[in-house]
Amino acid sequence: MANITEYTITLKEGSDTYTMRPMILSDKTFYKECMADFPTQDLLRNWDVKFERCINQWVTSHEDFEYPIPEGREVTVAQVASKNGTPIFFTYSNYKNKGKDEFCESNLVVSIHPDQRSKGFYKYYIALIHYYTYVHVKADYMTYDTFDSVKKILKYQKDNNWEYLRTEDAGIQGLKHIFKNTKAQYSQNSDYTFEVSKATYAKTDARYATNYIKSTYLTWDEGLS
Repeated sequence: MANITEYTITLKEGSDTYTMRPMILSDKTFYKECMADFPTQDLLRNWDVKFERCINQWVTSHEDFEYPIPEGREVTVAQVASKNGTPIFFTYSNYKNKGKDEFCESNLVVSIHPDQRSKGFYKYYIALIHYYTYVHVKADYMTYDTFDSVKKILKYQKDNNWEYLRTEDAGIQGLKHIFKNTKAQYSQNSDYTFEVSKATYAKTDARYATNYIKSTYLTWDEGLS
């Protein structure tokens, strides 16, 4: 049976410790609270289904896998970040290594928990995800879709010289703008120190036991005898 290696990024600033680690089943309530008012093009907004899909995708793409990501491979990550043990945001993205200078991160989602908003945590999301992308994963660039209504993020991207690529229709959200950020733009705040740790679990561990994941190692008629 496959094993799953989990990577945790730890950022320390003074007496504060921020961590970002893979999402597991016990994060469901936190995830749903984060996403309850999240702007999305999805008309159904079924966060129970989307939560399980996030688990399915990241676990499946990490079966018997450790970084670096080889050319031609795509990997999904779904993560939860905390400050001093208190969860603050959920994030999701895809990494695809398409070869020289085309190793990218895309489909980024970040949602800060309602209780943690307006506390300045977005800069720690940027610090953690950029370290993960450019130092840990060693991608060349990332693309980021931002809905036209999210002016604070658009201003952040403009102020930090993210490259504007294009504008697309976003269904019920109106418009979305696509930006690009590159490894060459990455710099590490001198007040931050980072560490990477890892732990390995069996795919059968209860932390991953969605219906789909269980179906990959149990027979369809389990419990029917």
